[in-house]
Amino acid sequence: MIEYADNGQIRLIVPSPEYAKHIVELSVYEQKYNLTISCLIAEHKRRDMLWRESRDKIYHINKLLAYFRKRLVTKEIPMILSSDCMGGRLYEALDAPWNSPTINTGMLANDFMKLCYNPQKYLKKGIDEVYWGKVPSGPGNYNNACGPVGKIDDIEVFFSHDSDFNVVKERWDYLCRNINWNRMVCLFVEWPTAIPFKLMKKYSELPMEKILVSRGNSYCGFCPNSFFMPLGGMSDPNSAIENHFDLVGWINQDFR
Repeated sequence: MIEYADNGQIRLIVPSPEYAKHIVELSVYEQKYNLTISCLIAEHKRRDMLWRESRDKIYHINKLLAYFRKRLVTKEIPMILSSDCMGGRLYEALDAPWNSPTINTGMLANDFMKLCYNPQKYLKKGIDEVYWGKVPSGPGNYNNACGPVGKIDDIEVFFSHDSDFNVVKERWDYLCRNINWNRMVCLFVEWPTAIPFKLMKKYSELPMEKILVSRGNSYCGFCPNSFFMPLGGMSDPNSAIENHFDLVGWINQDFR
């Protein structure tokens, strides 16, 4: 994007993960043509475990593009019921406050389906701590992420990004009290294993706006807003969400 100002200044916006290369090129132009150039880099502090051991801050293209997406959104940001922490990535990509209790949580497919079909039943009740444990990564398998596990009736909720259940419960209760029941959507992510056919069919029949994110299996035709997201997905600092899904276009539509 290039913007010309009346005073002769030029604003050049380059959302590229190769920002170091562009800085070098601009420095050459600055000296060659006697220009004054200022560079703004979208530096984003990571909260997830994937990057924790590498460095605290990195360039993140979706964090940069969030500034522009926010100005293109014409409808109210919905309350996103998410089966894993990808819901939080959507809020970050829109530079919007987190307004869903399922942010930074994870649920198995069967439990998430129960929540989607009867959200008021579960979200109007309190959540209790069950145990401290590892997060499922497959049938009978668990990964290295640990955290408190909560339960609402027959639904288990994993909080692998947190360590204190009291903090989790306070956040959960607050967000549940401020739910926008009139603009609610579901985000089903293929995690930690492939979604069984029966559940996939049931999800496609859900009478609510929904997104399906596939991590390797193809569910084309089951859900109108389904797309493939490679491993890393919305957490990938070098790939814009628009490479996979028209996020702003989806937000700006009239939901059911």
